[in-house]
Amino acid sequence: MSEVKVNKLSPRSGTTVTIGDSGDTINIVGTLQNNGSAIPGDISSVVAGTGLSGGGTSGDVTLNIEAAQPTITSLGTLTSATISGDLTVDTNTLIIDSSLNNVTFNVNGFTVNGSSFDINTIIYPDGIAMADSRAISFGTDADFELLHSLSGDDILKLNLKASDNHFAIYNSATELVRFTGSGNVGIGTTGNPDAQLHIVGSDTTDQVIIENTDGGAGSAPDLVLFRNSSSPADNDILGRIDFRGDNDAGQTVDYFLAYATATDVSDGTEDAKLQFEAKKAGSNANLLTLSEAEAVFNEDSNDVDFRVESNGISNMFVVNGADDKIYINSDTNVSSEYLLIKNNYTRSGMTIKSNTSQPHHAIEFHNTNNQVGSINTNGSSTDYNTSSDYRLKENVNYNFDATSRLKQLKPARFNFIADANKTIDGFLAHEVSDIVPEAIHGTKDAVNEDGSIKPQAIDQSKLVPLLVKTIQELEARITTLEG
Repeated sequence: MSEVKVNKLSPRSGTTVTIGDSGDTINIVGTLQNNGSAIPGDISSVVAGTGLSGGGTSGDVTLNIEAAQPTITSLGTLTSATISGDLTVDTNTLIIDSSLNNVTFNVNGFTVNGSSFDINTIIYPDGIAMADSRAISFGTDADFELLHSLSGDDILKLNLKASDNHFAIYNSATELVRFTGSGNVGIGTTGNPDAQLHIVGSDTTDQVIIENTDGGAGSAPDLVLFRNSSSPADNDILGRIDFRGDNDAGQTVDYFLAYATATDVSDGTEDAKLQFEAKKAGSNANLLTLSEAEAVFNEDSNDVDFRVESNGISNMFVVNGADDKIYINSDTNVSSEYLLIKNNYTRSGMTIKSNTSQPHHAIEFHNTNNQVGSINTNGSSTDYNTSSDYRLKENVNYNFDATSRLKQLKPARFNFIADANKTIDGFLAHEVSDIVPEAIHGTKDAVNEDGSIKPQAIDQSKLVPLLVKTIQELEARITTLEG
């Protein structure tokens, strides 16, 4: 074997140096370098180092990591791994910070069980931050969606994809609040709510409280029923409150209603009324109507009584709907009067007072012929008047025998049964009725519906003309006799 020792091989001409011919085998025992760097070539063997096992001399070579290593620059397929300390994937795609127990994702999407999610999420120690216009969907059909949006005022939306879906909040196994896909909200309901807001309670505690903590005199909790109509019209119902319950047949009934109506919606002349209705014999009865012009009780003319109690008197004022009568301090009709004032005391049963001493009508009496009488106050006295105007009369006769008629009257002295200790002068009404019938009111022996006496009455002032005419006749006779 020959040996050539040189420090440098250079081409005799050109820039190429050729070693051997085609088919020759040239063995290089040392390291062949290109300007100081190793020249790539076949690997004849791989030897496992510290913490590694495996190796080989030909074909694919596998090295296995046998223990935790401080630094791994690249990996193939791992069946399992335990990492102590921080982990960073591709600079910031996935960052696990061991000191903060923090995981950060900076990706365009996740794939979970074959489903892709286009999100950009950062997980902080105190929460999860999602990028703008991102959503979290639940269910295979994305039935429920939590969506963050920058459009309009919809900053965060709970989106139910179907009207029969619902979202509920629970305390353990107890459902507290339910939101349905149709827009209804139920609080304390056991199923879907029956209205836009449905509140159910099972005890006597308050179910709804509206509280205002403002100390201003004009501040107070407000409950507003607002009919926001684009075309308001007269007699629009503005709001209604229903008091509802079941009957013994399990049917739901509106037992009591209160509702307000805009009777006039003209700008500057707006009018309204408030009505209260109650069930009466299965139908609605209008109990009270309050309007800008009047307050009406029992506008539907039902058999409904109006009663006012005083301190100690249960029927201080009664309007009897069945009898069409008014009682004061009484609850029964003892006669045929339409107004009964009952007095249980020794003081006045009724007093009429005036703020002036000038003459005026305290009471006027009217019928279809207009005013037919009055009670007037005049200074310190009272006048009792009946109509006597000549324009109201006809067939006036001045010539009649008053004396003979007067002689038929039977003045008597007597006492009333209810006042046995008081004797008075007067007449028996039925004895006067044939002589001066205009002075008598009622019929002899008449009784009320309950069998009580319906007494005859006498207007003794009707006897005055007869007395005057008799005196005139007597005066004429005396004059004749003296003549």
